[in-house]
Amino acid sequence: MHSKNNYLIILLTSVLIIIASDPVYAVNEQDKFADISLITTFDQTISKDALSLVDKNRLDIGAGPDLLCFSWSPDGSRVLTMAKINVYTKGETPSGKTMGTINALYIANGDGSDIKRITWAENTQYTRQQGEHKWIESPTWSSMGEAFFYALKSGGNSQFIGGSHEIIVVDANNLDSIASKDLTDKEGPIYEWAPHGDSVLYLGPNEQYEPTVFLMASSTGVSEELPLSRYKKYFNNEDLIWSPDGRKIGFEENGKIFILDVETREVKTIFSTDGLKLPDKNALIIDKITFWSPDSSTITVSIVSEIIGKIEDNNLDIYVIDVKSGRSHKLLSLEGWSSTHMGWFHSSDRILYKSVSKTGTDSIDYSLHSVSIENGDENLLFTSPDDFHAVFSPSGQYIAVKAVVNGKPALVLMNNDGSNKIQWFLKETANIVWHENKDELMLEIVNENQSTSLVTINALTKEIGQIPFPDKNIEKFSWSPDGRNLIIVPAEDYFLENKAPASTIVPTSGPTAEVSGLPGFNLSITLAGLLSALLCLRLKSRD
Repeated sequence: MHSKNNYLIILLTSVLIIIASDPVYAVNEQDKFADISLITTFDQTISKDALSLVDKNRLDIGAGPDLLCFSWSPDGSRVLTMAKINVYTKGETPSGKTMGTINALYIANGDGSDIKRITWAENTQYTRQQGEHKWIESPTWSSMGEAFFYALKSGGNSQFIGGSHEIIVVDANNLDSIASKDLTDKEGPIYEWAPHGDSVLYLGPNEQYEPTVFLMASSTGVSEELPLSRYKKYFNNEDLIWSPDGRKIGFEENGKIFILDVETREVKTIFSTDGLKLPDKNALIIDKITFWSPDSSTITVSIVSEIIGKIEDNNLDIYVIDVKSGRSHKLLSLEGWSSTHMGWFHSSDRILYKSVSKTGTDSIDYSLHSVSIENGDENLLFTSPDDFHAVFSPSGQYIAVKAVVNGKPALVLMNNDGSNKIQWFLKETANIVWHENKDELMLEIVNENQSTSLVTINALTKEIGQIPFPDKNIEKFSWSPDGRNLIIVPAEDYFLENKAPASTIVPTSGPTAEVSGLPGFNLSITLAGLLSALLCLRLKSRD
């Protein structure tokens, strides 16, 4: 049967030093890279341990182990990851009945050392027959890094419908369980940390087994029911939205917006669509990402004002609501469903939005704007004949736009007023990641010779640092909050069975990134200290 290798790389990075030169459009010089050495056995250790959990007397391995996710502690010193192995009943043909999974949750230091297995679960034909099948998901750190939780599903059918669901909170220091709370399997799921990391919001059954929202203190495991059920009957994981300051929770029901004061447990209605002529009872839309302003003083909602035909043709109105006074006003009327509120400026006085307009029978223009929530003053930031996605940098001073330029995927980086634009062409499937705490991007770009490079870009200086990763086909990567560690997962099956380990083929030099855009941006790049260590190891499984 088919066999495959996956490679996981952890890069321990040091300071990148870049030197800018005279203006031209693009450069293609040679960078010098520091020596790279093998430092640990992160994925080999996890792979070996995960494979040991497979009972080979009754199970054959179909694929894996694969590492599904990476959840970093806030300081970047530790990382949670999950390994998954696809299995099937030994000697049987793989099918929906015979197939299953083994998955396990691990914690390690940020450099890949000191790996510990937290727990593991099996969901196979055998465990389903015994009613003992389980699945682990959603490992998530608190904002302070003192604890993390994960969800555990068990029982019921193969998809755990009718079974039990629980959330387990773990002390990050001694790895002891602090609390375990049942979750309702009828709706949701809802379980998330409060912004300050001192409590967990979750949907669980009350004494009458009715779905109820609780707030649990993470230090004690004591839960308190929140008075939300009298206002809202059904819940899912997008319905309850914490304010950034952790003092309020917003939610919607039947065209009304409610705000819960977490301290006083008081709930008040601050907005209603009563009196508005709406085309549909579900016309009120709330977005978890754009609902609250950064200072927690204001919220925005969207209302479908007109249903024209196709869903993408529906018109939207954007309303701004002052949380303290409850005063509201319509800020924008947007044509087309693809027009949308994309985010708040960090000053909380402006929002970013995308507008879509038809310029002909088959022609559409997309444009990016900022608008004042007080007086409606607008600035045009970016236009394109193709759809795009825009994201603020951590400081809010810069905007990264993933767009199509001259028929090619590209990153357009600009100041938040639309000035100082510069662009890089991207790999078709490129990931673009802002660092959590710094105005630096990591992405895959296309060089002048059409090769691809994994690079970092400083939004302020536009300096580029190239990461000498040997495989140019990257499935995903994860950057630690402290900026020192990088986990890279190459695309599946790219490395051949007998190919030498990637640690032996790391280049000592390579091309710089192509820089194209406005005049005045010639970057001649010199990397002075690149990497302190690289881990490249194999995750291997055979059917």
